[in-house]
Amino acid sequence: MDLFSVEYQEELRKLHKDESAHFGNSARMPGGIFAPPLFKLILGVLDTHNLSSFLDFGCGKSGGVPLPRDQFPSLKDRQVHGFDPGVAEYADSSKLGSKYSVVFSNDVLEHIEERYIDNNIEFIANRTEDLFIAFIDTYPALKKLSNGLNAHVIIAQPEWWITRMIRHFDCFLSHVVRYNETPNPPGKLLFLGVKSRAGKNAASEIFARLPFHLRISASDMEK
Repeated sequence: MDLFSVEYQEELRKLHKDESAHFGNSARMPGGIFAPPLFKLILGVLDTHNLSSFLDFGCGKSGGVPLPRDQFPSLKDRQVHGFDPGVAEYADSSKLGSKYSVVFSNDVLEHIEERYIDNNIEFIANRTEDLFIAFIDTYPALKKLSNGLNAHVIIAQPEWWITRMIRHFDCFLSHVVRYNETPNPPGKLLFLGVKSRAGKNAASEIFARLPFHLRISASDMEK
C-alpha cells in the first residue's frame, strides 16, 4: 500500500532539513496546540486506561514523542515508535509494530497527498488497537512547497475528514478548536477514533477533560 509518492517524499525531506521552516517541530513550540499541559492530560488518561504502546504517525524530528521524554517519566515504560516519510531515520514503515494501543498524529494528515490519504487512514486504522488521536488543520499553512503550492496539500472542512475516517473505526468523538469568533473562522479538528472498549473509555475521558472553551462541532459515540 503506497502512502506517498517518491517526488513528494523528497519534498518533505527538503522541508524537514530547512531549520528555518520549523517544519515538523510545531508540537515542541510553546504555543503549539500540543503544548505540554495538553499532552500531559492525554498521557495521564492513557496511563489510567492501561494503553501502553504508542505510535506517533508523522513524528517529524521528534522520533515518536511529540515532546521530550524527560518531561514525562511514564513514557520510559512505553513501547514508543515514530514514523515520518520526510525524516530518513523514521521513514521505514516495515520497522513498525503490527499494532499499537494508541496511534497519534499531530498536524500531519493535511500534509498528505490527497490521492494517498485514504491509504494513510487505512494504514493508521490497521495499526490502532484501541484509540487513534489526530489533530488536523483545516486552513492554509503559512509555509509553501518548493513548487509554490501550500504546505497543507489538503485543505478541507472537518466533515470531509470525519466522513473518511469513520469508515475505519467503531465510533468516534470530534471537536473543532476555533481560533477566533469571526464568521467561518479557521479551525483545527480533533478526531478520536475508537477500536475497543478501553479506547472508548479513554476517548470519552479525554473529551470530557479538554481545556478548550470553544465550540463543539460534532460528537458521536455511535457510528
